[in-house]
Amino acid sequence: MTILPPNPITVTSSTLLGDVHSTNTYVVRDNGFNGQIGDQTLLTYGDTLYKDSSYSDTFYGIVSNSVAQPTSNPLQVFDLLLNSQGWPEQFCPVNAAWGEDNTDYAIGISNVMETSPGNGILFFLKNYRPNGVNNIIGAGVATVTLDGDVPSCTRLAEYWWDASTEPWYGDICCVKFGTYIYAYGHGPSQVYIYCCRVLTSNATDLSAYEYWNGSSWQTERLYDVTATESVFWEIQSGQVIWSKYYGCLMFVYLDRFLDNQVNAVTARYPQGPWSSPVILYKCPAGTPAGSIYGALPQDNYDPTGKTLVCVYTQIPNDIRAIEVTFT
Repeated sequence: MTILPPNPITVTSSTLLGDVHSTNTYVVRDNGFNGQIGDQTLLTYGDTLYKDSSYSDTFYGIVSNSVAQPTSNPLQVFDLLLNSQGWPEQFCPVNAAWGEDNTDYAIGISNVMETSPGNGILFFLKNYRPNGVNNIIGAGVATVTLDGDVPSCTRLAEYWWDASTEPWYGDICCVKFGTYIYAYGHGPSQVYIYCCRVLTSNATDLSAYEYWNGSSWQTERLYDVTATESVFWEIQSGQVIWSKYYGCLMFVYLDRFLDNQVNAVTARYPQGPWSSPVILYKCPAGTPAGSIYGALPQDNYDPTGKTLVCVYTQIPNDIRAIEVTFT
């Protein structure tokens, strides 16, 4: 039986709300994945640069990831982990035992996904980037634990999937659907996106993961992947969420075509098939081509799903929020 994707979504309006800043520190950063453990929404970020109150170009420091929680205002977030100088700590840390330091190594992280009360996981990328040149080493899983409202993050291994021969599972995002967690990631060529899944109860067990081969799920890991096994292509960034308003999965994303627009597609199942894309927001005329990245939905503001806040990063590190209203 052929499975058809849902009808494409329709947009009534989209509005630029403004720049997103922290209420308790001065930083600029990128991304802004939306995750949840219980009633706690966790926003996870990439490179986080310390600034002064005037946001000058003076360099004070940087960490490759951080975590915050939203406020009722989409333009304001609250940083949860601060160091003794009052700047965000690195949430998913480097580990000296694996030859890592904050000078040459970065850890990129996905959204947090709940696995049990007070606990969750996220997916990470180990990146060796001396002088700012990226060399993706591998992808893996880290646990996230809440102590009250304060989260902590622990990597389960240096990495699980070798980035030179396997997809970078989770570097796009992860989503819970039924009893499984699904993770999406680029392949070594960075042209196609691949998907794996695991029972939520077994999310910390590498041997329990299954891999989409283009027609079915298999327990054998995928190597030397091609277009056949992929679920998306030419995606820069994005996150899959469940749209209560449309009653289906929705992937909000930015493609790699330098068109400065935030798109969305829908599907009934995590592996697709996916609908035709719809433009949620297009940057104003005059925006330099390819100057935005990190388009991500933040669906905690409207439980009905009729409106959706999304963020994107304007180069170099300015996160901006938009609000989309669906028909």
